[in-house]
Amino acid sequence: MDWWSVKVEARSDAAGAIDQAAIDRFLELTRPYQGSVGAGSDPPRWGATVSIEAAGVAEAVDEAVRLLTNLAVDAGLPVWPTVRAEASREDVLTWAAGPPTT
Repeated sequence: MDWWSVKVEARSDAAGAIDQAAIDRFLELTRPYQGSVGAGSDPPRWGATVSIEAAGVAEAVDEAVRLLTNLAVDAGLPVWPTVRAEASREDVLTWAAGPPTT
């Protein structure tokens, strides 16, 4: 099992705005997963990045999409189709930030 950083974005093609209170609640709900969230209005969208432990990339993405869709509903965000999901193994992200120092 590895730790994965997974980014998921959901969006609508229709016009609309996202309630700031729902985004604030979404952020609170993602904190146990080291979450960060964002939202925009052109086109309307919400997204989040979370840490997930999984056996592989496909499992990490599936779990993150399921988790974030459920948390979005709990936060009061609209349920829109997922338009992007990407994952990076967290140890690779650490290395990308620079080699370990000794």
